[in-house]
Amino acid sequence: MNEAPPAARAAANRQRAGPAAFSGWEADAAAAFAIVAVTGVLYWSIRRLWWMSDDFFHLRFLSTHSMNAILFDPAAWRDVPFRMFTPGLFLSLALDRRVGGLDPGRFYFHQLASAAIAGAALYFALRGKLSRLSAAGATFLAILGLPMCRTVSLLCERHYIDGLAAAAVALLLELRVRQRAGRILSAGAYFAAMCAKEVYAPLIILFAALAEGNLRTRVRRLFPHGVAFVVYLGWRWKMLGTLGGGYGWAISPDARLGTLARLLPAMLRTLTEGRMTAAIAVAFMLLAGLKWVVDSGRIAAASALALAALLPIVPVASAVGGRHGLLASALLAAAFGAAADHASRGRIGPRAVLLGIPLALLIVANRAAWREESAFNRRMSAEGRAYRRLGAKDALSHPALPPAAMGELAWVESHVFRRPAEGRWFYDGIYLCGPGANR
Repeated sequence: MNEAPPAARAAANRQRAGPAAFSGWEADAAAAFAIVAVTGVLYWSIRRLWWMSDDFFHLRFLSTHSMNAILFDPAAWRDVPFRMFTPGLFLSLALDRRVGGLDPGRFYFHQLASAAIAGAALYFALRGKLSRLSAAGATFLAILGLPMCRTVSLLCERHYIDGLAAAAVALLLELRVRQRAGRILSAGAYFAAMCAKEVYAPLIILFAALAEGNLRTRVRRLFPHGVAFVVYLGWRWKMLGTLGGGYGWAISPDARLGTLARLLPAMLRTLTEGRMTAAIAVAFMLLAGLKWVVDSGRIAAASALALAALLPIVPVASAVGGRHGLLASALLAAAFGAAADHASRGRIGPRAVLLGIPLALLIVANRAAWREESAFNRRMSAEGRAYRRLGAKDALSHPALPPAAMGELAWVESHVFRRPAEGRWFYDGIYLCGPGANR
């Protein structure tokens, strides 16, 4: 009796196996597609928003400075009220403006795409170390985290989203591509992440911890990232005249010791926002991660994760916001994915249960936080649109738009939208009591 050739036997086996044969790159592609789709479903409603908050300042800055000035002229950065250097943010917004004009929906679509790319890249990066189920579960935890929920809807915080996407790509290339070209491309993505937002600069600590081999091999592998780090610092020094800087309300040197003691609690508040479901999920992930560190002896890796997550928020430790927890949320999710792999000992059932507990809790917390975030942002969007219809004698009670946005909106109305703003806008009603006020 003639035996079927090996190729035919393999095809017949796959046909008999049916869905069970869905593995390898096909399963990874399906997981990545699911991550992108879930990101879109969770946050699609942002495409209906208008300009808000610091968006008006960014539009003015792009209108009054050429891209050449933004990249190479230190004088341009003296017009930024804070001592920060974020050329990636303005490159990203300028690209949106060139492609989509002043349609905010195009800007928000880019924002959503960056979040989806960050998720897909993080998944493929984690697949270099984790099982498929743990890598996917960890990525969904990062997407559902409250920092992502609070950040993805604000164009003025685009640099955190773009930076996370670039950082995830850098990690992917570092873990999955062993050739020299992969290291160079990884360093390039790391440089892009730093240019988007300086909070991603400490990731070089994580790259150093992930490097394998003897000291010479580690240094050689880390060399491109070191060059990217030094070039970024030099560029930042050239443009700002300082390696530090930050917000005007950043903690002062004499207050740093006491503030740093509250750094971890501040980060935990950012990750949980006082929500019981989120607090239980984060506590569960932290405890599982600590057990993984103790059992596996991964002290160096855990320390690198902690430093990469906490160092960026040291300058703003007294006022940590949702965006400051974005990187920490992703790193915590990755550590929990490793812990789930370690604790399950190769068994899919226990691994699914471990991952499912925080996922279920974060779904509840995410949806509750998103309802609040969406309502507030819709109100800011509506107020921004309403200002163009207000007359000199009109008033808006208890506006959600921040005070600084009003003057910027007036400038944008006149110089960008070419619609002269009527009257003079002010935030505090005490202005009406001053001498010469037009009552």
